[in-house]
Amino acid sequence: MINGLITLFFNISGGELLVIILAVFIIFGPAKLPEMARKLGRLMNEVKKASGDITKEFRQEAAAIEQSLKKTADEVLKETEPVVKTFQQDIEEISDSLRYDPEANKENANQKTTNNEKPENQIQ
Repeated sequence: MINGLITLFFNISGGELLVIILAVFIIFGPAKLPEMARKLGRLMNEVKKASGDITKEFRQEAAAIEQSLKKTADEVLKETEPVVKTFQQDIEEISDSLRYDPEANKENANQKTTNNEKPENQIQ
């Protein structure tokens, strides 16, 4: 695993890794090598734990922001609902008043002619 990790980050081949391990062995000696391996293991464990904590905190904050946005969106919809309904009713009323009904126009014309008035849509 360490070889894959080192290769991933530093692009070190197997031969180069062997030379590095040999240099560490010569510089620090066999007595310090187990201690250094333990320290390296602890360091990697701490980095892994810190990375997990950061990821957990990031996800919690993202969830809190998402919840806040949903709450705000719901409040906006709730506040604008009466306005939307009123607007829709006004549109329907205007639409109804603009519809052309030939039968109603004939009745209006007949009523005006019986009252000795000229119909509005009659050409003079």
